[in-house]
Amino acid sequence: MAFLQGDRLTQVIRMVVKSSRCDLAVAYWGSTAITELDLPTDLNGYQIACDADSGLVSPDVVRTLLKREAAVYAVPKLHSKVYRADTQMVVTSANASTNGLAGDAEVDMGLEAGVLITDQGEIKSAEVWLTSIFGKGRPLAESDLPWIRKLWNRRRSQRLTRLPLAEAILAQSPDIKDRNIKVHIYGAAEPPPEVMATYKGTDFYDADKWDEEVYPFYWGRWPSVKVRDQLLTFEWSGRKASCDGVWELVACIKSGPEPVWPAVKIDRPMGLALGGTRVLDRRVTDAVKGGKLTPDGVPLSLERFASIIAEVDAP
Repeated sequence: MAFLQGDRLTQVIRMVVKSSRCDLAVAYWGSTAITELDLPTDLNGYQIACDADSGLVSPDVVRTLLKREAAVYAVPKLHSKVYRADTQMVVTSANASTNGLAGDAEVDMGLEAGVLITDQGEIKSAEVWLTSIFGKGRPLAESDLPWIRKLWNRRRSQRLTRLPLAEAILAQSPDIKDRNIKVHIYGAAEPPPEVMATYKGTDFYDADKWDEEVYPFYWGRWPSVKVRDQLLTFEWSGRKASCDGVWELVACIKSGPEPVWPAVKIDRPMGLALGGTRVLDRRVTDAVKGGKLTPDGVPLSLERFASIIAEVDAP
């Protein structure tokens, strides 16, 4: 038995999975798993168990595994990370992902560890256990990819970030990719009477809490927006923009001339406080004045918004 960590752990796992036959019970498979494991192009004879219900298994990776003729099983609540070949195996904390299998010691920081086992008695015991795991699983096929992708996209949109949202936008961080947060710039004018009437006719309206200065809803025909999406909003006064925070759209009311979107304010988008917005306010102001952003337009993705304001120099 040998203790493994860091880059050495990654190297040994890659060595094990290049066997002519390998059984893997690894819960989570990131989008780079094929590359990180350096898997063979022919996986006939490989059996792979994963927790496809978790939202942490890449549908593109599953498609590749199936195309390479691996037998892939969905095992709900699986949490193990076992890489077993006929003569050796690794039991570890590392999933099949960039975070789990960092090839760069500075990136990995020694946070994953495992053991290499060559004792044939232990390997036989693992074979018995793996057989039971595969028996509990459901074989995956191409037809399962749409629901795996749906779970994957939902989980990615809700993942936490290391930077507050405002900083992540300014840095054009990868953390803003594939989020359910969009950016909306709205004018300071009051809602049209018919829109106000639509909102007040819903169960979301509470006369005791109504504030004529703050409207807890938005309105507009937004094909790319859906209920439970979040809006990072900026109010445009005609001279400057000011951030109004992040709001989650809790419903879409279509009974009036324009859809009305009741909303609740979110204090910690992406798991952290929004952060200071002074620079964002200045850049949005300049972008609107320069014709790069349009108030009351269709909400933008975070990536598109970040790209636009990156072209604007904040004073």
